[in-house]
Amino acid sequence: MLKIRHNQLEALSAANMHRFVASECERLAQMAKSENMAIVTDARWVRAGIESGRAYGMDSEDELARYNDLRLALGNNFPEPDDLEVLESAELWGWQKLDELEGRLAMASK
Repeated sequence: MLKIRHNQLEALSAANMHRFVASECERLAQMAKSENMAIVTDARWVRAGIESGRAYGMDSEDELARYNDLRLALGNNFPEPDDLEVLESAELWGWQKLDELEGRLAMASK
């Protein structure tokens, strides 16, 4: 039977987070460039989004990537008070919060 010690699990988690942050930095930089955005999407910015997203109940890499997409699209004004109402809701899962916010963004851009 394979046994994974706590410190090994932490090392795997840290390595996975490093990979995810690097991937997000590259993906978001390309997105910002293609949209002619002047937002710096460095590792610190990505990590801040991951921490913020986790605080609002986003757990998966997909959810955290979507949360960073919203941060990139909405800029320094995100989250606004109306967004916080959704993000702080204890009744919604992380993906439901993202669906709601993305829906609002789509409606606002019409």
